[in-house]
Amino acid sequence: MVLCNILPAALYGVEAATVSATPLDRLRSIITKVVGPGSAKRNVDLTFELTKCSRDLDPGAHIMYLRAAGLRRIIAKRGDHILSLITYSITQYHTMCVHGRPPDRGSGLVGLLFCQLYDSGYSLLPDLRAHADLEPVLDLWNIPWQMLRRAVFDLHARFWVKRVDANRTFHAHIGELDSGILKGVVNDLGRHEGFVFRHVATGAFWADHQLAAIGVKDPLCPHCSVRVDTADHVTWYCPVVNAHRKVDSLSHINPDHLPPCIKQGLPPSLSADSTEPFWGLSLFPAAELSALEEQAFGIPQLDDGLCNAQRANCILHAELTARGVAMEEVNARQAVMLIKQSLEPPHMPLPHTC
Repeated sequence: MVLCNILPAALYGVEAATVSATPLDRLRSIITKVVGPGSAKRNVDLTFELTKCSRDLDPGAHIMYLRAAGLRRIIAKRGDHILSLITYSITQYHTMCVHGRPPDRGSGLVGLLFCQLYDSGYSLLPDLRAHADLEPVLDLWNIPWQMLRRAVFDLHARFWVKRVDANRTFHAHIGELDSGILKGVVNDLGRHEGFVFRHVATGAFWADHQLAAIGVKDPLCPHCSVRVDTADHVTWYCPVVNAHRKVDSLSHINPDHLPPCIKQGLPPSLSADSTEPFWGLSLFPAAELSALEEQAFGIPQLDDGLCNAQRANCILHAELTARGVAMEEVNARQAVMLIKQSLEPPHMPLPHTC
């Protein structure tokens, strides 16, 4: 219903018209209330990522995709004449940014798309390629149609994770979410388990100390009667709850050795360094780990495993250095995509324009 009826009606004409922020935020909030937790504490951006529904429900990502697709359609229909005008417009906007005068809002299809990409950390160049630091180039003109939608939605998802990092504190620092792992977990959970998981991961969950702060109840855990000072007491520390766990394969892990985002159910992106924990050293608490914890966190144990990890690091470091990128600055997704991308023109012969 939302994808087929509400979004097409609500976003009609957004390709060439400025969207008011207040109605757009209200639309996003209403959609997340339907498909996710109804708590006022929920994070709207995280809710779109944690639903079993399609990620296409986010109106902000829809707007960016409609503008990018509209730009391609105009060029395909009008040819070189309109392409020269679009190139000129992008050059003017880009010159404004170079001189330290980024536009607050654009006008028309080209200006609106340029400003939306600029707000997401990307710079659209006259050759219709969107650039961002440590990210692969997004070629809006030559990328296949079937890949454009996914590329735009992924770009928008990475942008809102940075916004969540800046605006919310319950998960500490994330950097970038591993969407593949998160979607796999959400889709494999049952109805009740998924409901609980989304409440915790989106920040919609009211902990006992938060309820005590507003005078609803005392700050004691209802299970073990211990004073609660953190939102992850029930999910990780409560001994009464832990005694009822049926899966104890990770019971040897000390929760204090995990990053806060992991304890909230939000997996950060995989580290590019094979000798580090899965989530890298930037999120890793300074602590003495047991051998079982090191194994669970993805740290190589045996000499052969460490040698293989170091060999992989040497190969990756050489490939990234050849592209002017330091391995310490990127995660695994960025490293692989930077190596895979080709900036050469497409070799596939394209059909003649009718």
